[in-house]
Amino acid sequence: MRTASDVRSCRERLPHPDARSSVNQEIRENLLARIRSGEPRFPGVVGFDGTVLPDLERALLAGHDVVLLGERGQGKTRLIRTIVGLVGEGRATFRWPPTRETVSATLAEVDTLTCYGAAINVFMLGEDAGLRRFMDAVARRNGGRVFTPSLDRLGRYVVSDYLRSRTGRRR
Repeated sequence: MRTASDVRSCRERLPHPDARSSVNQEIRENLLARIRSGEPRFPGVVGFDGTVLPDLERALLAGHDVVLLGERGQGKTRLIRTIVGLVGEGRATFRWPPTRETVSATLAEVDTLTCYGAAINVFMLGEDAGLRRFMDAVARRNGGRVFTPSLDRLGRYVVSDYLRSRTGRRR
């Protein structure tokens, strides 16, 4: 249960709504700029022009969040890197193994999202014990959950959790 001091702390942490730029909006604007200039929309991504890319482009232009699922080697990481390229400098960082700085930045973002009332649900696909401890700590800190589905059931878990959150039926 949140106390008055927790709410005050959240207000201090959150940026003023006018000063905050939506990442989805930034991606949309930068993708539109690429389309207008004739630049490749997803440079370095080959073979998905008639399948994945049109749907991905429409989703990004509409400001939707996107989940990429697929077997190893199907280009998910390349797509993510391309999408990250649509975000301004200094906005996205990923390092593995994590550094003290990336752990601190991650926890700061978890706290900010918690202030907004967002629950972070994590779908773990690996068996790293250190990562599991960290994700469990994030879930406890945020009120989210950690799932460890097998690869053949991952899609079912993601869709089920998404639908449950959209209808407000949380565990």
